Amino acid sequence: MAGGGVSDLGLGCGNPLSFAAIAPGETVLDLGSGAGFDAFLAGRAAGPAGKVIGVDMAPEMLAKAEENAQAGLKGSQGDNVASFYGSFCAKNGEDALIRGYKHAQVGHKHA
Repeated sequence: MAGGGVSDLGLGCGNPLSFAAIAPGETVLDLGSGAGFDAFLAGRAAGPAGKVIGVDMAPEMLAKAEENAQAGLKGSQGDNVASFYGSFCAKNGEDALIRGYKHAQVGHKHA
């Protein structure tokens, strides 16, 4: 891993998995997914029947998420985690969350 390693992945906004109670088979949308740490943990909780969609607006963070996925941080359940480039700002009157969901359903898998 580039930089300081796994310790650099915890620079987000807290620990969402401590209160999310993700059940096997659920779909999770991680906005501002960054380097993918929370998404990878959510993927383990959602299990093979679940899906985790990470969205980040920084190409550098998506590259880091891909690097971390290749380094094995996805774990054995990793096929259910995908990262996408996206902004949370609405354009042309369509809600950004709806656009992100539609994009994810098409299957543009990056990580």
